[in-house]
Amino acid sequence: MAEDNLNIQFYLTENGWREGTRKFFGSIQGNKRIRPRTAIATFELHIYQRSGFSPEKRSWKEIWRSAEISSQHINTLLIQFGTPDENTKF
Repeated sequence: MAEDNLNIQFYLTENGWREGTRKFFGSIQGNKRIRPRTAIATFELHIYQRSGFSPEKRSWKEIWRSAEISSQHINTLLIQFGTPDENTKF
């Protein structure tokens, strides 16, 4: 069985990142958070560690992008705000 299996959603807005729902081994941690109306993209950070002795693997993927906002603008905001991780304070 894996040591860690964490998924965290993050919402990109014009003002920066907002944290979404966290799932640990598929179970929601805390409250489920819906995508805010101000979100222009949703990304998910997946952190997986097979055992306490193996390295942690991280992957970052986009799971939604507003059709109303240009890709160029979203990419500019991604450069401006960087990518958050599980330690980002909101």
